Amino acid sequence: MAEGNSRTILDLLDNAASIGNAKIRFLPDDASEYSLSEIISAAHSAAGWWLSKASSGSRVSVVMPTSFDGLAVAFGAWLAGLTLVSLPHPSKGVTPEQYLSTLEDMCKLAESKVIVIERAYSELLPRLPMVAIDFFDSYKGTPPLKVIAGGGELIQFTSGATAEPKAVVLGMEAIGNSVSGCLDVLGPREQEAAVSWLPLSHDMGFIGICLTALAATGPPWSTRGSLTLIRPEEFLRDPRIWMKTCSDFGATITAAPNFALAIATRLLRAGGPTLDLSALRTFIIGAETIRPDTLRDFATVARPHGFSELSFCPAYGLAEATLAVTLVPPETMWSTTEIEFESDSPSSNMSTVEWQNAFSGRKVVSCGKPIPGIEVRIKDDASIGQIEIMGSSLLTRYAGHEQAAASESGWFQTGDIGMLCNSELFVFGRGDDVLIIRGRNFSPETFEAIAGEHPLIRAGNCVAIPDGEGDYVIVAEIKKVANITGEELETCCREIRVALAKTYGAGPSRVVLIQHNSMPKTASGKLQRSKVARCLLMDELVIAASS
Repeated sequence: MAEGNSRTILDLLDNAASIGNAKIRFLPDDASEYSLSEIISAAHSAAGWWLSKASSGSRVSVVMPTSFDGLAVAFGAWLAGLTLVSLPHPSKGVTPEQYLSTLEDMCKLAESKVIVIERAYSELLPRLPMVAIDFFDSYKGTPPLKVIAGGGELIQFTSGATAEPKAVVLGMEAIGNSVSGCLDVLGPREQEAAVSWLPLSHDMGFIGICLTALAATGPPWSTRGSLTLIRPEEFLRDPRIWMKTCSDFGATITAAPNFALAIATRLLRAGGPTLDLSALRTFIIGAETIRPDTLRDFATVARPHGFSELSFCPAYGLAEATLAVTLVPPETMWSTTEIEFESDSPSSNMSTVEWQNAFSGRKVVSCGKPIPGIEVRIKDDASIGQIEIMGSSLLTRYAGHEQAAASESGWFQTGDIGMLCNSELFVFGRGDDVLIIRGRNFSPETFEAIAGEHPLIRAGNCVAIPDGEGDYVIVAEIKKVANITGEELETCCREIRVALAKTYGAGPSRVVLIQHNSMPKTASGKLQRSKVARCLLMDELVIAASS
């Protein structure tokens, strides 16, 4: 692959494949074990196939399945010198027409003319306005490419949780630097076993677990490792498969957003067979706000299964940094701080006062110190404010925008609000999400946490959004409860409003309860506040009650 001593992801994968320490399996469809060298060999055939469909340097899109073919086609694009555009799987509740529109918009933004998609979505193939190819009709049988161009790029999209997704362009060195930085913090041992259900279209699933686990089997870490990837559809169908697979294969590392940890907690609390989670040394939690109660609750219910709370590795990252920015290392007890500011404390920075008012009183989890190669600061050296980052794993640019994403000095403004304490980063939330209610600033998470405590509300499935008239609306998904009456739902709306008014002196103008399993989310399960607001405005939510 690439030559020299650079830390491109192609170098890391090539070196790992040559040693042969990695074993990969794909559940539940294929329990066979594959070596990384087998996947790389197939990727050479895929590279030749790609160049029969697209010219070197062009952009090609993939809805990447959790399979041998998915990785071979992705790696093959890079070997052919192409830019791989990673497209998301459909979010829960999305119609084929809506998904088709999403794919069209993303391909247009990324300037991609070719798309490879799973057979499960074959009905969309003739309707896509570009060259659309089924995975099963792709590279197999193509002679391996002898001359490897290398030097491709990756375009991954921001989550779309708070705004329309942006197309982030990443170079091979940026990905390699991010993976290397994470591994330097995690310190892989001689034997590791990674398990993940996260989509390969998600940066934590593809880069954080898949690429990182594979690279760890090469120098300088050279661990003997296995990687077990679960189709995300299986997790959504039956989330118990995640912890069971960790137990069955002696997982030492896994990762997930906060909401998935809450689901695992609920299932473990409900009972079932005893699991063996004693090998789990690294449990990365990130991708959304990390709630201290979620970590404590999981540790409590998982302790009888051999789980150690020292395994938690809270992290902060974003697509524009490839993935990780900060990370708590394994075997370091996670910690929190309570944000308390005097309301009349002097400050020369007005925005600092606004952020203090918005987040005061919240307990926030430390996301650790920056990984090697990344620097973090708070804008204008404020005590609390917008997080800025600089380093070797940052994006090249946004697709469709030729200007640099970072400032001339190299600092990138994340849009997230936080503070630094003893070099550790505490992330409060998105600056764009802050609600201004009657002249006061509030973090939406503070309202959402209170609403989510109601016994009829599905935990982690509440959003607080502006109502357009200086107030806010709570949209909450109800639990799956048999024979629930309209009167009970109206009472629930009223009780949520009263609880918020008593706690914060600012009750919502409206509480909207939506049916179970209908909350708009990204493919990886993150809440989409902006989409909820748009669906509410367009009367597209499945409303059970409103008051």
